[in-house]
Amino acid sequence: MSIKLNQLINMENIGTWSQAAMNKNKTKRLLIASLSMFICAAALNLKAAEAEQPDDDDDDENVVIVTATKTETDLMKTPIAISVFDQEQLTQNSVKDIRDMSDMVPNFDVSMSPSDSGVQLTMRGINSNNFTEIGDPSVAFHVDGVYSPRPQGAVALMFDLERIEVMRGPQGTLFGRNSAAGSVNVITAKPSQEGYFGTIGSEFGNFNQRNVLGTVNVPLTDTFAIRSNFFVEKRDGFADQDSGTKDLAGIGNQGPDGIPDMDQRWNRPVGKDEYYGNSDRWAFRVAGLWEPTDYDFNWHISLETAQDNSAGWPIAPNCEVNVELCQYNGGGIDYVDPNVPGFLDMTMDALRSHFNWDINEDVALVYNFGWARQERAQQWDGDMGWRAVPGPNTGWLNRNQPWPSLYLATAESEYTSISHELQFQGATDDINWIVGLFNFSEDNSIIFDVEQPFCCSLGALGGISFVQPERLLDSSAIFAQMTWHATENLHLTFGYRYTEDTREDRGGRNIGCYGGAGCSWSAGLIPFDGFPQTPGQTDELLLPQYTSADLTFGMGSQDRFNNYQTFDINDNKETFDADNWRIGIDYDLDVDSYMYFYAATGSKAGAFGDGVDVCRCGRIEFFSFEPEEVLNYEFGYKGTFLDKKLRLTVSTFFTEFTNKQVSQFRTVGVVEDPPGTPVLPLQEIGTLVTSNAGEAEIKGLEVEWVYRPWDNGRFSGGLGILDTAFLSWPGYAGEAYFCDQRAEAGPQFACVPQDDGSGVNNIEGNELPYAAPISFTLDYSHDFEMSNGATLTSWVKVHWEDEMHFTEGNFDAIPALSDKRDAIGTLDTTLRYTDSSAAWWVEAFVNNVTDERFQTYWVDSNQPDAPLFTWNAPRSFGVRGAYNFDF
Repeated sequence: MSIKLNQLINMENIGTWSQAAMNKNKTKRLLIASLSMFICAAALNLKAAEAEQPDDDDDDENVVIVTATKTETDLMKTPIAISVFDQEQLTQNSVKDIRDMSDMVPNFDVSMSPSDSGVQLTMRGINSNNFTEIGDPSVAFHVDGVYSPRPQGAVALMFDLERIEVMRGPQGTLFGRNSAAGSVNVITAKPSQEGYFGTIGSEFGNFNQRNVLGTVNVPLTDTFAIRSNFFVEKRDGFADQDSGTKDLAGIGNQGPDGIPDMDQRWNRPVGKDEYYGNSDRWAFRVAGLWEPTDYDFNWHISLETAQDNSAGWPIAPNCEVNVELCQYNGGGIDYVDPNVPGFLDMTMDALRSHFNWDINEDVALVYNFGWARQERAQQWDGDMGWRAVPGPNTGWLNRNQPWPSLYLATAESEYTSISHELQFQGATDDINWIVGLFNFSEDNSIIFDVEQPFCCSLGALGGISFVQPERLLDSSAIFAQMTWHATENLHLTFGYRYTEDTREDRGGRNIGCYGGAGCSWSAGLIPFDGFPQTPGQTDELLLPQYTSADLTFGMGSQDRFNNYQTFDINDNKETFDADNWRIGIDYDLDVDSYMYFYAATGSKAGAFGDGVDVCRCGRIEFFSFEPEEVLNYEFGYKGTFLDKKLRLTVSTFFTEFTNKQVSQFRTVGVVEDPPGTPVLPLQEIGTLVTSNAGEAEIKGLEVEWVYRPWDNGRFSGGLGILDTAFLSWPGYAGEAYFCDQRAEAGPQFACVPQDDGSGVNNIEGNELPYAAPISFTLDYSHDFEMSNGATLTSWVKVHWEDEMHFTEGNFDAIPALSDKRDAIGTLDTTLRYTDSSAAWWVEAFVNNVTDERFQTYWVDSNQPDAPLFTWNAPRSFGVRGAYNFDF
């Protein structure tokens, strides 16, 4: 056995060297292509540049207004590392939602959990991997300054925006809870009283992509205007999708029997428009702005609704290092063979209000209100039909079951939130100040189903439903921040915020059936539908005594309250609090140069998970976790140079990261009968537990620039450098996946075991996941003025990221089981024609020109004897355009 495993490892190393050579060549081609495009652009404009001089009016282009400090300030005089993008830049980058911005901001990564549509925002190596109704993000997401709590809300379509602000570093004082790593603020375009106008646009591309969008602005009076928008997107799935009906095995260990192996209760024929990787969504927004001339206030209110019926995202192993696995299954990284076609029915409604009243010349009152409701039902194939290669470790009663059977579904869910924020802002002598009160409440409910109709290599029936009818949160905070202008150039800032969260679970139950006297997954229709009741029993009763034809409607979660028994009781209530503060020093070196230093804290709220019967004898334990905390020291510089042709921002930071919240599967007890006496052989009880992960240290550098070397040309981009490391993690849950395979390969590859709390088994020195050490983006655009007055604009963007790990274990010693992604590089380009009146434009685009494919998210799974990942979308291309009109 060891000889074969060593041979396998050697073969995988050969595959890795081959992959490295391929990646090197691909990266070389990308760099050559990118460099050629930049050189051509420069050469075309070299002669023109000698004669062209920037107009004095260009000074206004260097003034970018942001609201990162809750008041309007110049980007270049704001003491925060912040990236800003307007709607034109977002369109140029083909941004439809936040997932499309992963390559636009230094030290920023966006990925998605495909089983529940939860978006994971990683900023400076800090993220959250809990997307449940109790999970909170580490990067706060706001729309028009109103907090959006659920991770799924970040997939909402972005359209008709004024700008997006991405703030890096803790924003705990002004933006509050769950902004330990930073904050994203999506700012919608406001109605205008300046005329009747609108825009209609569309986009067509490969995979049958079709987008339509429209905007209309109507001033109803001199003081009140409304603006309405809509956006519709449809696209076929890019997955190479099979039907989920393969017949390779029958009852027990027999061969084909004319019956599909996998459960067919959820299966149905689907077309390409419903394949995994598709898009089927729309959104509508209407907003009003009232600015009465006789009163010193304005009121902006918006109502938005969005619907997403996309199938979901496919998953696949790394076929370059798992060649035999992909050959056996008959496809590459886009191949799927789901017996559960993707289904999503997600509705997001929101009402947001922003009221601003200048009480007098020195004091203003601001009141922000937000109401949001998300309803979601979703079905997703947890294995996509990927089967382990037949061999000595594959088969019933073995490590790898012959076929997968994981069904994951949100049967129903509703998340409702309400937020209130009252601010008083003012300027008194040499002090600018803001004080405020904040209250946020959530009322969440969900039923989440997990089914395994051929469970656990035993061929037994099993399933569990998490029934949470009422999970409540009430969060209140008080905050204040002031900036003292000690001299004309020196500014000192002090801020503080206190937050108290109360969480409560009412009536939550975990119900299920994995064998036992109190339940029958099959409603009694299939004999031996549980695990063996005799310790050590290994006869054929362990093997499936049924086929998919015996699985009929009404089994498992389809009648969960009759088929299942109660495992755990979740009623609980706890309170958590957090203090955040900020101290900063800013200094104007001159009119064009500015530097800042600050020390600040941020936090992510504490909570508790489901109650777990840790002995199956009625002893319920709750696993609480404390708030996640960040202490950040940052120095920044912002300046304009070369006669205002170059705008440069630099920030360097050192972050102490404590109590990182990590969700991991871990053993929490053993079955006892009677209570206090473990059943032999030991039957471990495991569950997904969120715990605090000790300490980590983060150091980094970020540089962003905008350079206009000539009137019609513009370079922009960013560089991110990160050095992350865990310092300690007492109580580490241990590595849970592929441990048998690693142990067989040799003791040097063994999984790190669960720590007993002493800190002996920790991962000190490991990098934080989703934290690429280096990321780099450079783009260039150029306007060619045509003789008829029209403009032809070419644009190209190159992005590169260093290799990174997806898990805290940082395991990459066996390529086929590695959690590491190699370095990646992408290239995007557009060519736009704008008519002389600027009334309309049309643009050709190609995203991911070289069709670079890479992993974006690690999916926790032992099936199919190799890690499964989500992958980025393949190359896309097409044409889009818009027409602006007045009426």
